Amino acid sequence: MLVDTTGTRRETWGSRATEGVPISTVSARRVSILVLVAASLLLAVPGMATAHVRAKYKAEYKRELGEMQALFDGYSGSFGSRQASISSLAGQMKALLGDPDKAAELRALEQSAGQAYQMMTDETMPEDWMRVETAFSTFLGNASRWFVSSRDRVRFTGAASTMRRTVSELVQDASEDQSLAYSALSQDPPDLSEEADRSALAAAHAAKARRDIRKDRAALLALL
Repeated sequence: MLVDTTGTRRETWGSRATEGVPISTVSARRVSILVLVAASLLLAVPGMATAHVRAKYKAEYKRELGEMQALFDGYSGSFGSRQASISSLAGQMKALLGDPDKAAELRALEQSAGQAYQMMTDETMPEDWMRVETAFSTFLGNASRWFVSSRDRVRFTGAASTMRRTVSELVQDASEDQSLAYSALSQDPPDLSEEADRSALAAAHAAKARRDIRKDRAALLALL
């Protein structure tokens, strides 16, 4: 190294030389080059710059997200079966109304509707919601070990909570309308108009939930 009387120096890097350049400028260049090299190495690793879920938990995360989807699909199937049952009861009752000879048969159908209403309000709906709460509590609880940064954990909590509200629309709101449809059919005579209104509301809730669940899943997959 050759130092001149003006406080500048001559320094050789490989085949390149800096002459007459202040020492602070040379040091700044070194830092800049190191930063650029580090950035290029980071970008060269596939997915490194956008990783959210820790690598060793990616498979577990995808599996548990699939279980949340399966939970929704199971309730969606149960909802569809109940809609078919309600529609069948309403159709049979409509055919029997006004025929005195069919009064006993009509009353039996009303009792069946009443039993279905009691089962939904006393057992099915509370048990279904308890399972949903337990599943999502576990799912949300895994955020602390799944995610690299606190920002990602916050994003995950928001997206998972949105999915929970979507499932709630199916398990609580749509099911509540179905229970009230059964209740309308249990009356003597059955209130077919109320049943139709409640069934339509239930179908609307379920349709919205089925649309939203796809967006919720996509938002959670985007965190991988």
